[in-house]
This record gives sequence, structure tokens and C-alpha cells, in this order.
Amino acid sequence: HAQGWISSLETTALLNQWPDLYKLEAARSHLTGAARSWYLARQSEIETWAKFKEQFEQMFTTAISVSEQWKRLQARTQQRNETVYAYFHDKMRMCRQLKLSKSESKKLMCMGLHSKDMCNVLMSRTHNEEYEVLQDLREFDEVIQGRNERFKPTTNSKSTLSKEINFKNITKPMISPSSQTQPIKPVMPAAFKRENPEVKCYNCQLLGHIARDCPQPRRPLKCSKCKAEGHTAKYCTTRSLDIALVEQNQTDNRTVYIKDVYLNNSTEAIKGLVDTGSTLTIIRRSLAERYGMDITPRKIQLRVYGNVPCVIGSGDTEA
Repeated sequence: HAQGWISSLETTALLNQWPDLYKLEAARSHLTGAARSWYLARQSEIETWAKFKEQFEQMFTTAISVSEQWKRLQARTQQRNETVYAYFHDKMRMCRQLKLSKSESKKLMCMGLHSKDMCNVLMSRTHNEEYEVLQDLREFDEVIQGRNERFKPTTNSKSTLSKEINFKNITKPMISPSSQTQPIKPVMPAAFKRENPEVKCYNCQLLGHIARDCPQPRRPLKCSKCKAEGHTAKYCTTRSLDIALVEQNQTDNRTVYIKDVYLNNSTEAIKGLVDTGSTLTIIRRSLAERYGMDITPRKIQLRVYGNVPCVIGSGDTEA
């Protein structure tokens, strides 16, 4: 994952023609957890993108041997709540890393499928390309989902009758030959475990389907940190203030993008971040109201680099 993140960042930098300082600043601003602690401890030593990349790869990437890759490939199976599409692409990625043939890749992928029927169908057909296997997977999965919606699981009558007979035999009083006058208390069986529980949708809390096929609107995400809807705690914007405070007193070239801004000839300076890749100048609504700016209501989708939900702007103003 660390190597993939570096490659993704370099690809983005190449498309946008970023210099090395921009790449270093983008990488620094997206570090979290242990990676951020590692960088803060060595930021005086890491002054260029080349040094950052070299030390980051030494610390967070390790070379995996062929035998270890093969072991992981054989152990990779479809999880209980994992879709066939997610499993298929991940398993084929592991096969391509070992440069296996298409037939070997297909066989290993089928060995890890959770559905035995799906495995039998795929192995009985001839596929020349990877997308042909995926088409059969998609078709089979649609049929299974359709049948699950139309036919609910029922209890086998023969199994129920067998349970009733066993229950009667267990609860019947037992009398030993040595003490026929003292009846033995009946032994009650444990609660019968349900063999075929119906699937339950976590989106609408109804039975008979899963959340992926739920016809009801999706429940909005809720942040456990600020209790607001629309995002999770991982992407909560309330922690961006901590990042600004950590970098507030730095004066070297890593903070050349933080400047003092004076609005409407005010003598009070506020901190501004220079983003050369942004098409808009963004200001908080509270600051605009504080300095008496006229706000024209307009919804604008603001997107940033990385897997972060977009933010909806509330209007335009002039300063």
C-alpha cells in the first residue's frame, strides 16, 4: 500500500506538472498516524522529494519473496461478506504479480470462490480473456441475487420431524433399574440453532435482501467525532486545525505557502494557504460576515486531492 501511494502521488504530479517542492508538500499534508510521527521526527533531514521518497520506502515498504507471494495467493479466498467482483480483481492482481498464465489464474481464482456452484460453472466453460470470466461471474451473481429475492429459505420438514422425535425422546423420564421408585428429571435440550437465517439489510433493517440491493435511499454517513452527517471520523475536517497549529511556527521552505492576509484594508492579519492548483479562492463564511462582505448564495462542489468527500460551498463574495 505504501508503494502504491507513492506511485499514485507521482502520477498525479506528472499529470499536473508539479515540481518536487509541490510533491513534497502534498505528501507531507496527507501523512497520518505513524507515518506523520515518523516525518515530524525527521523533517529537518528531509528537505527534498528524493530524500523523502528514499527514506519513506526504506521505512514503510518491504520486498516480498516469491514464496511468500505464492503462499498469500493460495491462502486468499472469498470472504463471507465480500462481493465476487472485489475478490476477482484482487485475486487476479496477485496472479499477475507472479506472472501466471491465464488458465492457471482462472483455476486459482475458482478455488477460492465461496460458491461451489459458481466454481463448477466457470470451470466447465472455456475462457480466453480475463473479461470473459468476469462476464460469467456477473451473470451468475445476478441470477443468484434474483433467486434470493423470489425464494426465501424454508425449513426442511424431514429435519423438523427428526428434531421433534429427538425432543420427545430426550424429555421422556428415565427410570434406572436400581431405583425404579425415584423418577429422573427430564433433560431439556439446548435451544435449536437456526440453520438458514434470512439475510437482513443494515440500511432499512428489513429481511430478504442485503444493503447493496436495497431499494430505499442510502442512509447518510455519520461522523463519530463531530456527530455531523456526510462523512466519517477518518475524514473529519475538525482535525485540520491541529495540522495548522503544528506547522504554524515553521519558517523554512516547507511553509512558504502560508501567508498573512489582510481583508478590506484591515490591520488584523489572518493566515492564508496558497494552493497553486486550486481554481477558487476559499474563505470561511464566518470571516466573510465578520468583515462585512456581501455573500451571494450559490452551491459549489469543492473537491480536493485524495479519497475525501467533496465539500459544498455556500456562496460567492468579493473582497
